Amino acid sequence: MCWETGSREFGITYIIDEEGSVTVEGSFTPRKDKLPILPRVGMNIVFNGDYDRLEWFGRGPHENYWDRKDGAAMGLYRSTVAKQYHDYSRPQETGNKTDTRWLTLGDGEGHRVRIWSNDAFQFSALPVLQSDLDHDRTHENHKHGGLVPFRNIVSVNIDHMQMGVGGDNSWGALPLPQYRIPAKQYRWSFVMEPIGEGKAR
Repeated sequence: MCWETGSREFGITYIIDEEGSVTVEGSFTPRKDKLPILPRVGMNIVFNGDYDRLEWFGRGPHENYWDRKDGAAMGLYRSTVAKQYHDYSRPQETGNKTDTRWLTLGDGEGHRVRIWSNDAFQFSALPVLQSDLDHDRTHENHKHGGLVPFRNIVSVNIDHMQMGVGGDNSWGALPLPQYRIPAKQYRWSFVMEPIGEGKAR
């Protein structure tokens, strides 16, 4: 599948094998010069809310970002999806993990799905949609992060890249140049596969 908006093109291919594994191949191609920097390159997948047990090998246990990860050690971590959400005074990006090799989501009844890639990736797994988080600086409804209701879902961002947080001037500054994502061509892939006795539903 391929979507073109005039200034950019996004392509995605799904390869499904007989065991139920899905290989996802994504691509981003700019169609104009001098496009703005990109906030992230990747995709979002929404799972049933029953898949709220989280395990990953990467940086943790707390949230970490491209320019905020040195204090997060590489290791194997287990937690829940609900604990990945931080109720900041303003709803915003939260719960990200960097340098991830794989993650699993399970429902506690033996049904699990593993997501992995040959390349390190970033991810977040949250009980809210990306649209529930306020990204509009001009929006008048600046509700507190603690007021965002959890949904019966697990919204997973699988990111080939995500821009750094920035704010090195106390707040407001763009990330340093090495933590920005220029608008150029990108290709990435990852695999989703059912694992365990119960497999995934």
